[in-house]
Amino acid sequence: MPDSCRRTVTATMLLPGGRRLRLPALMVYDPKDCLAVRVTFGLGRPDAATWVFAWELLSRGLTGAAGIGDVRVAPVAGTDARLLLRLGRPGDIAELELDAADVLAFVAVAREHAPRDNREIRDALAGELSRIRQRA
Repeated sequence: MPDSCRRTVTATMLLPGGRRLRLPALMVYDPKDCLAVRVTFGLGRPDAATWVFAWELLSRGLTGAAGIGDVRVAPVAGTDARLLLRLGRPGDIAELELDAADVLAFVAVAREHAPRDNREIRDALAGELSRIRQRA
């Protein structure tokens, strides 16, 4: 398995007045942080923004509304082909659409690798906790 899974996608940012801005985005799954996805919107731009959240939100958002707080995900109303991400807090929210097929492909890789990666991290943490207890 590669060190991480990387998938370049195109996000569409929804702007006031019905305008849309297409942004290159990179979705990254890293075995060292096996519960998270790191998504960078606006690759190569000085104003690029990176969000880190549970990749499981993407998975659940493919079939219905998911998330609370700063990250919310849901299918775009009237279509299964697009996924809506709402990132931010009330009064300061960015809305972005992603192609559902891209998200599904990314989630499939994360789901395949996460159980093993989770076990490896759990074992490493258990070993570290044991060493800390021995020193105490």
